[in-house]
Parts: sequence; C-alpha cells; structure tokens
Amino acid sequence: MKYFATFSKEGQVIGHYIDEIHKEIPQDAVEMSKKEWEQSCQGDLIRDIKNKKWTTKPKPSVLEILNNQKISKKLMINNIRDEKIKEGVSYSGYIFDTDDKSFANLNETLTILKLGIPLPENFTWRTKDNQNIPVNEEFLIGLTGTLTNHKFSCYKKSWELKDEIDKAKTLDEINKINW
Repeated sequence: MKYFATFSKEGQVIGHYIDEIHKEIPQDAVEMSKKEWEQSCQGDLIRDIKNKKWTTKPKPSVLEILNNQKISKKLMINNIRDEKIKEGVSYSGYIFDTDDKSFANLNETLTILKLGIPLPENFTWRTKDNQNIPVNEEFLIGLTGTLTNHKFSCYKKSWELKDEIDKAKTLDEINKINW
C-alpha cells in the first residue's frame, strides 16, 4: 500500500490518498511513509517546500494560542449579541420582536408616516406572542426608540467585552469574560 498527500504553496496538507482506495492520485501528490501519512492526517506534518521533505508542524507559540482564543471569544460574543438583540423587548406592557425584519417593518411604517401618509383605520402592531394591539404614530415612535436603545445596548455590551478580551493577557483571563 502506498500513501500520498497534496499540499498548498505554504506546505499545508490539503489532500490524502491511498493507492488501494483512490483510483486516481493527483500528479502533484507526494509519496510518504505510513507513519508520515498518519501524522499528516492528525495535522502534525507539513511539507518543507524548500528542502522537499515532510517535517513536523511547529507547535503554535503561546502568543498565537492567546490571539486565536481572543478571535474565537470575540466571534462567540458577536453570536451572543445577535441572539440577545433578537430576544425581544418590553414596551408599554407588551413584548415585541427585535429581529431585523421587525426593525425593517417598523422603519418602513415610520417612513410612510413621515411622508404624510396616515395609518389605516384600526391599525395594529403584532406583539412577540402574536397579539394584535391598536397603535398610533406616537406609540410607534416610542417603540422605535425602545428597540433602538435595546439594539444599541447589546452592541455596547459586546464592544465592552471585546475591549476586555483585547486587554486579556492569559487564557484564563479570556475564559472568565462572559456575557
């Protein structure tokens, strides 16, 4: 049985092949020992382009690990922020949706009002739990302010947490940062 791998210009393995399994092996694939192939499958081997040989992938430095963890934590904060924004908001005794579609619908309605087009007779706005409640222009303006403040407060908190992440000097400090 023969083992092969293909790799990028930087030496990162991008494909693994075994002649008894794969009918066609790419022409640019390089043969390797079974042990090298196993290491490569674990992500522990790269191709030294200059010397044309397989070499153990260098372990990331503490700084690289820290920076990667910061990136991951910031992405997690963004995901939580987006979920918090969509949780809904309380206004005038009701809970209202706060997803992008709700913001767009509300802004569209306010734009129509600003153009001087009155609300239809018996106009209602739907709550998060699907109640249709009668509303007027003043109510919609107040709701818009509440939704905007909610969205801004979620973003503000995410910015503050990401600033803390940037200042963190250890993995433990990063791991302690939570929404």
